[in-house]
Amino acid sequence: MSKLGVGVAAVLLSVSSVQAQEIPAYAFKNVTIHTHDGKTVEKASIVWRNGSIEAVGTNVTVPFDAKTVDGGDSLHIYPGFIDGYSEIASPDMKRDNSRVERPGEPPYDKAGIEPQRSPFAEVDFKKKDVSDAKKAGFTMAAIGLKGMMLPGKMDVYYLAGDDAQANLLESDIAQKGAFKNSRSVYPSTLMGTIVKFRQLWADASALQVKQKNYQAEPSKFSDPGRDEVLEALYPVINKEQPLFFEVDEKEDVERVIKLKNELGFNLVIVSAKQAFRYADLLKKEKVPVLVSLDLPKEPEWKAEKEKAKKDTTKVEKPVPADVQAFRDKQWAAYADYVKNLKSLYDAGLNPGFTSYGLKWKDFAKTIETLKEMGLSESDLLKSLTVNTAAVLGLNDKVGKLEKGFSASFTVTSKPMFEKKSKQVYQVVKGELNDVN
Repeated sequence: MSKLGVGVAAVLLSVSSVQAQEIPAYAFKNVTIHTHDGKTVEKASIVWRNGSIEAVGTNVTVPFDAKTVDGGDSLHIYPGFIDGYSEIASPDMKRDNSRVERPGEPPYDKAGIEPQRSPFAEVDFKKKDVSDAKKAGFTMAAIGLKGMMLPGKMDVYYLAGDDAQANLLESDIAQKGAFKNSRSVYPSTLMGTIVKFRQLWADASALQVKQKNYQAEPSKFSDPGRDEVLEALYPVINKEQPLFFEVDEKEDVERVIKLKNELGFNLVIVSAKQAFRYADLLKKEKVPVLVSLDLPKEPEWKAEKEKAKKDTTKVEKPVPADVQAFRDKQWAAYADYVKNLKSLYDAGLNPGFTSYGLKWKDFAKTIETLKEMGLSESDLLKSLTVNTAAVLGLNDKVGKLEKGFSASFTVTSKPMFEKKSKQVYQVVKGELNDVN
């Protein structure tokens, strides 16, 4: 281990051993700060207290009561990344193969309609995908449960310890939605699912009116009763919560936007792997978007071609014209998907990030590929921080290394997106966390 590594480890050990004594403040000095918009500030300091950043910059006086780490101009600090739509910590879906007496009128849960479900009751922060996200630089995630057309609510959590209650930042920020169906019961088709959304909105709206009338004049109106599923939709119907909707293809985006305009709810498009096909529509409708970085695999011939170039002992064989034409089309299609995020910036949008569909082991390679295909580091950082925070309605609390914001950031040995960069550790809501 280097002298710097030994020094940092010693400081961290001393910090952890006295945390119970409630250290008033913490600080890093002589570090490079990487801001949310890609700017760098060298020889800087950052001070935090009670979970919030107190000062950051080059003219910071570290307070006498701060437990301080001297980075020796070798450490880099990035704002903690935010996953705007995640299923980490969520239990796997349970398959229910039991028969339904009336498939055309199944119970809500059998049809995948469970908007009353709360992640808080089911998430498990001991799952490996949580530690994988932390190792990728993420300090916060909006988490929902796995499911079908309406699988439940979404909460925002810090990615700290194992205690869900201690990690919770905001509850019930949104509902999850998708054009997913069970196949075995109604709605078992795309059109049936769309009709079911309309019916649920009508039923929930009617029940809400009946309940208000009964509460105002119980002697005049009969008690309409309760329905936890329909009542869970009230915040979306009343535009108090958005509906985060998983969708990729242009036709499905058009369908859900039509539903949004017809039923009158706030919409966030999630995944959007083909957003390059409908960026103008998203801009016109002013629909926020959280983009998945689940990229297609590079064509096999591309890797083989690169390998052949490096082997000076072999002569590269000419490619037939028809094969080359096919490869050109294949590469152009692949490039469209890889440049998807960039295309939204080019269209004047501010896309956020979702880990939906992404394998964490591929994250570093994906970032490298995006940069090779023209995405700037500043735009990448904005998607991983402030843009996602804005979609979640938390842009005044998280996503920036500025005074008053949550002390949630990642410390690395080199610039984060360089090869062989390693995390030294993370700070999440002001707490030191070992992710190794």
